[in-house]
Amino acid sequence: MHSALDALRPFRAVANGFAGEASDGLTQLDEDRQLTQTFAKAEKGNLVQTARVDLGRGGEFTLALGLGENESAAVRAARRSLGESFDRLAEDYTREWHTYDGRLKRPRRPPGVSGNLWADLVDEYYLSANYVKAAEDKTFPGAVAAALASPWGQAVSAGDPANTYFGSYREVFARDLYEAWTALQLAGDRRTARAMTRFLFERQQLPDGSMPRNSLTNGKPAPDSFNTQLDECSYPLIMALANGLTGPDSTRITSSRPPTS
Repeated sequence: MHSALDALRPFRAVANGFAGEASDGLTQLDEDRQLTQTFAKAEKGNLVQTARVDLGRGGEFTLALGLGENESAAVRAARRSLGESFDRLAEDYTREWHTYDGRLKRPRRPPGVSGNLWADLVDEYYLSANYVKAAEDKTFPGAVAAALASPWGQAVSAGDPANTYFGSYREVFARDLYEAWTALQLAGDRRTARAMTRFLFERQQLPDGSMPRNSLTNGKPAPDSFNTQLDECSYPLIMALANGLTGPDSTRITSSRPPTS
């Protein structure tokens, strides 16, 4: 995977470096208040991209971060985004979330709750559901990260095996996935709930039938995984039963791959 950073304004200096190293633009800014080492590219590391933007006479500018399977694809993605109307992209993004929310069950106000309080609670309900959905990996459906709040990348290297939180809580724990599954199952997003269940059995489950303590989003056991924990193994059974993925011959889960969208 490659990333490309571009802007509608010219860059006066660019640093593509590795997190925490001398090439890291943030490290340079913290130490020298300027980019002292500039690199056009950096490969095979925990990347930090930093740029000094030419503000000219104005203070507003648009940045675009493009991702692609190769360098040219990432550059094209960034430049294509810069060619779009930012306001239109923001409207499309917001509309997609409203469309998603429209498919969820709308909660009913219980007796004794004021209108203003209920409005705040409903907003919190949809925000919470959106958070859970946003934590789902885009490549592996159903791989919902345990949390998005843990530091990763800049503060804590995601590639350091000596780090206790190897990838922080951006890994998949069956017990945490069960909690997220409960939220979406009850909120009415059965499609994602089924994908979460299938992920556990079709990608994460070990040959002996148990679940690892935690896995990467591709289902492989995480480097900091250890032991067998009973709740991690039992919750998936409840999920499969509730989603109708069990049967007399126990083949419903393993007979096909997870949904692709």
